[in-house]
Amino acid sequence: MISQLLFLLLLSTGIFFFARRIGVIRRNIKSGRAWDGSDRTSERWATMARVALGQGKMTTRPVAG
Repeated sequence: MISQLLFLLLLSTGIFFFARRIGVIRRNIKSGRAWDGSDRTSERWATMARVALGQGKMTTRPVAG
């Protein structure tokens, strides 16, 4: 019986701290300024594709070192 109560206490404490951390992260994200992403979509997609495939620095720095 005591082990079940201890487990319930630890579980609820963990859920509380997890929810609080999620709230902090959510508040920080919402505090940013609004962004209109409707301009230069093709340029942004090309940059994202280059970075995702690992070729982002290859065109700006072709020789390592």
